[in-house]
Amino acid sequence: MKIGFYTFGDHQMGLGHVFRCLALERALRRNWPKAEFVYELKPGAEGARVVGERKGAKVNRLKAGQRPAGPWDILIVDQFGVSPAEMCALKKGATRLISLDDPGSGCFEADISFNALYENQAERPKGSKTRCFEGLEYVFIDESFARQSYAVKDEVRDVLLSQGGADTYGMLPDLAAQAALALKDYPGVTLHALVGPAFRHDRKLKEAAAEAAVEVRCHRGVCDMPALLAGMDLAVSAAGLTACELAAVGVPAVLVTGETKELETSKKLAELGCAFDAGNSVPSSISYLRLLAHDKKVRQSMSARARKAVDGRGLERVCGILEGALA
Repeated sequence: MKIGFYTFGDHQMGLGHVFRCLALERALRRNWPKAEFVYELKPGAEGARVVGERKGAKVNRLKAGQRPAGPWDILIVDQFGVSPAEMCALKKGATRLISLDDPGSGCFEADISFNALYENQAERPKGSKTRCFEGLEYVFIDESFARQSYAVKDEVRDVLLSQGGADTYGMLPDLAAQAALALKDYPGVTLHALVGPAFRHDRKLKEAAAEAAVEVRCHRGVCDMPALLAGMDLAVSAAGLTACELAAVGVPAVLVTGETKELETSKKLAELGCAFDAGNSVPSSISYLRLLAHDKKVRQSMSARARKAVDGRGLERVCGILEGALA
């Protein structure tokens, strides 16, 4: 059994694709412990470094324009906007071709398409036999997030700030500065800035922390992410995988993002009562943050709705579908 992941990750594109594939790999190993796992990574040093630091999988760094060579029992394509022509070329070397969170027309060339975060509005071609699965029930996050116990406290003390593993648009320092100002009258509040391997705004974040009226702690290389999230009373986060992890734990959240495609996820989670949607506005996110910090009942309601909407069993469902496809 040979299973490939064709994806990428860097400061510009973020690391969500890579982290999602790593979570899927861990889940698939339980089904196929003797399988060979190979990451075919498009150019991007940070993504290759994240995968390369782990043991058990092979990493191939592709050159610009290069495609992964088969044959594959399963080839998983985790990219945005892959053309139908490229998907057809990839299909020639794969027994089963899988598309992850691609709302474009290329996903209809795959055998199976999963769109957990983005609704696919592309017109389905006549004759397409792609099996499509959409919705948050297929979100690729580790089951340990949903198993983590969580309780809404009377007072807000710990607030998470996150813009993914890269913070491509450099929003985190501004978030830290404005959140510190908004919460300066809340005694004992600590802001926790979560940064990833592709984060490049350390100097500005240190400056914001030094000038803040409350304590700001920086977290990098976290070993137990579910436990870290469970220790937070509130979060201001981008609307990618971290937003889904927060929901699975039950952390009340405000979502703000510079990524246009993440606005859809932010709106969806807000409509389900899992979070407040601040769009791409940092000032709006701070207004929502103050509202949440002030109202325990709202935090309790949001926490319960979030855990219901993201139950953490997405990987289990996906693995069952893939296993059935190769049976």
